[in-house]
Amino acid sequence: TPDWAKGAVIYQVFPDRFHAVGKPDLTGTLEPYTVHKHWNEDVDWRPTADGQVLNNDFFGGNFRGITEKMDYIASLGVGILYLNPISKSFSSHRYDTGDYKTPDPMLGTEADFADMCRAAHDRGIRVVLDGVYSHIGSDSLYFNKNGTFPGKGAYQSQESPYSSWYTFYHWPGSYRSWWDFDTLPTVNKMDPGFLDYIIRDEDSVVAHWLKLGADGFR
Repeated sequence: TPDWAKGAVIYQVFPDRFHAVGKPDLTGTLEPYTVHKHWNEDVDWRPTADGQVLNNDFFGGNFRGITEKMDYIASLGVGILYLNPISKSFSSHRYDTGDYKTPDPMLGTEADFADMCRAAHDRGIRVVLDGVYSHIGSDSLYFNKNGTFPGKGAYQSQESPYSSWYTFYHWPGSYRSWWDFDTLPTVNKMDPGFLDYIIRDEDSVVAHWLKLGADGFR
């Protein structure tokens, strides 16, 4: 634990449900999805007709919304702002990562994220991101089960550069996943290629977000 985190008050934000400024840019948003017209509407929590719980309804909370509330956050004596996942994902909780290095379009741009970090730092607040590295979304750059992303994901080709990240019992349809949710294939976290991509490469995921202003990861 870094010294600046010891004893600090941590304020956790679930980005989609915290505060929105302006309308979300839906360009590049993973489909299907719905956006609530009003902030106080009920969450779409019921399963679909075939029993799926999609978590793909959004309220439009964004980086600019968090920035606008930074004085309020600082007034609580907060030393660390901890954000639940912010990378491009299918669901509103964003634990089913689609692209680790791209902010979700509904949250805003890299510039919006950097502005938010600067606003936090100006008030003596560090920014910690949620490092979702035990599993990845099946609809992702790396697994690409739905064929949404360009290139070959591990589901599409055993020659994919990401194939070694996953454990397939019978390729491609049977694979190890988080709590047996097939939308969350589990990652072999000590795979050298995965470690390079997330941590060790000069342009790793961790390096990418630190350069934009993040201070650490959970």
